[in-house]
Amino acid sequence: QVCTSCVCADGVTVCLCCSDSLVALSPSAAVTVYLQLVPNPSTVGPLDARFEFYSPSFALTTDVPFVFVIGEFSLQGRSVTVNPSLLSSSQTVVVHFPMSTNGNSTSGERVRLLRSQVRDGSVRWGTTSNYANATVCQSIGMDHVCDLDLTSTSPLLISTPQPKGLTFLGSTVVDVYLFFELVPVPVGANPVGITFDALNFQTFSHIVHVYLLGDLSVVSDSVPATIRAGELMHLHLYLWGGGITTGESEVNIPVSSVIGPVSYVLGQIDQYLASTQCVQRNFSFSCNTSSFVYDPDRAQELWVYFFPLPTSVGRWNGTTAFSSPYCLENAFSPALTIAGVMDLEYVPMVAVPSPFVPAGNSVALHWTIVTSGPSSGGQLLVPLSAANATMPVYWFTSANFTGARLCAVAVDAVHCNLSGVSWSASTPTNIWLWFTTRADASGLVSGPFQFVVPGFESASHYPRVFVMGSIV
Repeated sequence: QVCTSCVCADGVTVCLCCSDSLVALSPSAAVTVYLQLVPNPSTVGPLDARFEFYSPSFALTTDVPFVFVIGEFSLQGRSVTVNPSLLSSSQTVVVHFPMSTNGNSTSGERVRLLRSQVRDGSVRWGTTSNYANATVCQSIGMDHVCDLDLTSTSPLLISTPQPKGLTFLGSTVVDVYLFFELVPVPVGANPVGITFDALNFQTFSHIVHVYLLGDLSVVSDSVPATIRAGELMHLHLYLWGGGITTGESEVNIPVSSVIGPVSYVLGQIDQYLASTQCVQRNFSFSCNTSSFVYDPDRAQELWVYFFPLPTSVGRWNGTTAFSSPYCLENAFSPALTIAGVMDLEYVPMVAVPSPFVPAGNSVALHWTIVTSGPSSGGQLLVPLSAANATMPVYWFTSANFTGARLCAVAVDAVHCNLSGVSWSASTPTNIWLWFTTRADASGLVSGPFQFVVPGFESASHYPRVFVMGSIV
């Protein structure tokens, strides 16, 4: 039957009256009465309800049975926000709980986080998103404990009672902000368990997912830092992570910067013959380094082997791009210089009018040169043991002496300034040199004749020119 409102036996208090007229009371048999009720939604803790039993001609009997109502925390469909949800290891996470309850809390309001997940000394709480005004939480045992109550006298928290910090007010939404930093954990999704407690309330647990974004650091100690065009590069790298990676990492080198194949070895030892080939994928050679675990405290070593593009001259413009899930890609440009090479005998050198020159006579040497890559300018150094420095020495780029330029005599050699000359791997460059042989010379003309071009190895040439001495 349904109970209805009435006035209690004191004539003042409003009660719920449940008529049990259908029940016959007898001293010889016990009567069982079941009363089903729902406590007031705001009631938390002991119910403290007085039950009065009354029947005509009987004295009033009262009873206060022990009924304990457990409070509950609730989000009621509201979202817990995490900002930022994708962060670096050193950033502070802000978690907002718009929390409500089914009744008012009285004391013991606390929030707990596991120390195994959250960095010591980094945890604070507040009722706004203002970090500067937030209250520092304490590390106790295995937990970080945020004492929202502040009136607790527990020696584990604070020893002196203070004004109450926070009370949960039933259906009224109370904003709780938590600030913390993660301990060193693998990059990617990391769950953080957060627990709310209060006296007479059921524990409320919630897991937020914070995605840690790592960064990759690369250092190279490759020696030599300069290689000749066409030589194999042994690139030695040390790799660190701003977070602990979980595999699936790659190293990528653009196809446009190298001549394949590209290969690699993990570890400290330079082992080109034992290296693993990288796979060409679209516009890069991709090297699978999934067995690597990038760690902020320990460097991993990697050797990468490749032939830079043969036409590269000077500072290599290629990059090695390092990537791993939930890590910022690092495009590393090693300090690698490529020294170009010159083919002085692309077409065999020609001596005009003849490779046999009487001592003291003039001769013109014609070089047809290609280079491994582009450059311009430079010098041609003519040994003083080959040319008569008292006579003019000229250089030019056409067989008819057009634009012939005078070379300068120095203490070490005759210097021909090749300004305006362009060097190329695809178009041969013609250089003519006109000089007078020494009157005291005989035999093969003295060398070397040196070409010094920016970005290139010095190229030396010993012309097959025979100086015929005279018999006096």
